[in-house]
Amino acid sequence: MRRKLIFFICILYLVGLQTHFLNLVYTHPYLGIYIDKNNNGDWVIDSFDELGVGKQYGLQTGDKIQKVNDEELSEHREFKLWRNVEKAHSITYLRDNESNEVYFKDEANIQIHDLIALFFEIICFALAGFIYFKGKGSNQERSAIYLALVFFAIGATFMTLGASNRGDITGKILICTFILLIPCFFLHFLMIFFKQKGVNISSENALKIWYGLVIGGTVIRSSFFIESLSYNIYMSFNLTVIPFFLFCLFNNFWYLSRVHKQVRRNRELSSLLRTIWYSLFVSFAPFALLSFFPAMFMKRELVHSFYTSWFIFIFPVTFAYLILSKKLYDLDLYMRRVLFVALISVPPSLLIVFFISFIFHRNISWIEITYIFILALSIFSVFAYFIEYFSINLEKFMFPRKYFLQLSLKKISKALGTITNFNALKEIILNDIVNTLEIHGGAIVFVEKDGIQVITAGDIDEEDVKTSMENGVYKGDKYTAFEINRHEEYRSFLVVTGKKSNTHLGQEDRHWINLIVTYLSASLENVYLIRKLTLKMYELMANIPNEEATPEFVWLRKTMYDIQEKERIRIAMDLHDTTMQDLFLLKRRLYPILQRFPKMTDEYGQLTGILTHIDLINENLRQSCFELNPYVLQKTGLVGSIRKLVDVESSYSEFQVNFIADCTAQIELLEVERKKHLFRVIQELLNNAKKHSQAEHVTIRLVEENSSISLFYEDDGIGFDRQVKEMNRKNRIISGAGIGLDQMQGRVLLMNGEFYMDTERGKGVQIEIRIPFLEGISA
Repeated sequence: MRRKLIFFICILYLVGLQTHFLNLVYTHPYLGIYIDKNNNGDWVIDSFDELGVGKQYGLQTGDKIQKVNDEELSEHREFKLWRNVEKAHSITYLRDNESNEVYFKDEANIQIHDLIALFFEIICFALAGFIYFKGKGSNQERSAIYLALVFFAIGATFMTLGASNRGDITGKILICTFILLIPCFFLHFLMIFFKQKGVNISSENALKIWYGLVIGGTVIRSSFFIESLSYNIYMSFNLTVIPFFLFCLFNNFWYLSRVHKQVRRNRELSSLLRTIWYSLFVSFAPFALLSFFPAMFMKRELVHSFYTSWFIFIFPVTFAYLILSKKLYDLDLYMRRVLFVALISVPPSLLIVFFISFIFHRNISWIEITYIFILALSIFSVFAYFIEYFSINLEKFMFPRKYFLQLSLKKISKALGTITNFNALKEIILNDIVNTLEIHGGAIVFVEKDGIQVITAGDIDEEDVKTSMENGVYKGDKYTAFEINRHEEYRSFLVVTGKKSNTHLGQEDRHWINLIVTYLSASLENVYLIRKLTLKMYELMANIPNEEATPEFVWLRKTMYDIQEKERIRIAMDLHDTTMQDLFLLKRRLYPILQRFPKMTDEYGQLTGILTHIDLINENLRQSCFELNPYVLQKTGLVGSIRKLVDVESSYSEFQVNFIADCTAQIELLEVERKKHLFRVIQELLNNAKKHSQAEHVTIRLVEENSSISLFYEDDGIGFDRQVKEMNRKNRIISGAGIGLDQMQGRVLLMNGEFYMDTERGKGVQIEIRIPFLEGISA
């Protein structure tokens, strides 16, 4: 929090400085008049800066300056500070013993060098902010911060340039500081960046001396505010700042050379180093070779330092290229976005310029037009870049329906990853779709070659949906169908009803459904393939005896059933340890409340009903736990467990179950694993009878004969046509028809047993299973 506060204060200070500097630059033209004493001791114009406008007002070298802004020259504050006239409203001068006065325009004025400096400043500040905020939180955050500081220092140098030229004390203090910080920050960046790449040559502690010198120089330059000291200190720093800058720059080249010796065999780092080296040289060599050194040794610049400083712009351009090409940081996506918003901001910026130029009918110079364009381009670019951020945060208030749909989409897309079977679609997906769209109901329909499977949620007629799909009606008054998948073996649709408000689905709703269908398409295809593979495995396990199978296949068959058994035990334990315990605690808390009411009151009756219902739920859960984990197998044996299972099923089923067990002593000699498999087989037989048989009587007989256990099952139900059943089994991916039968046959084969079934339509089902008294199969 403290860092954020300091950062915010610094930004406010920077904005204040920028406002002050822009006002100074915009309202005071740069005169660039250099004054020196002649042989008579008079202050005369010695020369003009070619960037200044002083010469354009008729002033000449040799003119004796008498007054500035109606003040005697010796009393003028700027003259006392810098011995120059860099801005003024009026100057009185003497030429050929004749006194003359020149007035400079007080109206707003922009000069080309100020415009170029502003452009460079905006680019550098934008790049600094971009690298800082996008690199924050990454594994290269520290190096990104220092690279951002490099471009900040370059931008700040251009920011203070115009104010410094016009004699502003703050501008002159800060421009020296930022110039010296550029090579310091860059060397610090190089050390951290290559250290993260595994190259550690110099310690960062050495930079503390450099930073100390820069800070010390800034403190000394603060004496510019003292008129008696300012000129001498100013001239001293004019002679030392640029040499110190070049010395620091030379250290950057030296450090890069040392790093290159270590990484020259690494093509990627070596290429990056050369790019940085060339960029650094091309950016700063013209300034050193064409401006500084000639001024030091020849007393004049070959090329004005303002123009050679343009080459510095190559530096940020190079790093923008390195980011875009992913050689520096993985920020190319953000950089491309910045370039894109700048591009789309050009047309509205041109419109603003046109509006100001022609609507107001004012004579505006091309420099001012360019300034307006740059300013408009900056504002539109910032607005376009952050509009997505603001739209996302304000979307819940401005577009609540769209925001709600997006949240639901995220929730459903996340839930799709948990789907492992088709039956889970209702609870995980369909209910959310119905609630989100506020419709009466919805369905996922699978149109197979030999039938239609429908999973519904809400108020929707399943048979009506089947009829519509059979007739090929995918859009009508009642339902609208969206195709999810088109497969060789099936087609799938998402069917939705009308809205509860009796209105049609809107464009946003349809777009949302299309996105859901896209996600569902991939998810259903994955579930379909998993289901198909699983069913194929069950089919193989149900048809290949152990003696015909490889040891690996036998191991796989046993492992699959072991995994099933472990999962059932886990679920049973979770139910017992969580849900059943919660019900027990709930019942204990309700009993004291029950005692507060007289027995004949309505409240007492309602609470008694709730407690009775809790007991019923608890008993059902206990039964489910027993079916999942028949723990009594080890206590009461296989026969006792089957009797308990039969007793429970008889109380819930519409048919009568008759269980007969002979030679129970021999049966109980079976291994525990075989007992579990036999128990699961009988459990599946009873489940199938409840679901499909429509029988009145079911008989199960378990006997020992001919050194084997024989299990006989018979019911008087409707039976089925085995040929039709086999055809349906080929297209059971969605419905899962026949899985129970395959599971039974697979368990029997795992125990080296034999499975026989006899049935016809209308004649019930008879099954005989024989399990030999042999050593169990082991993996």
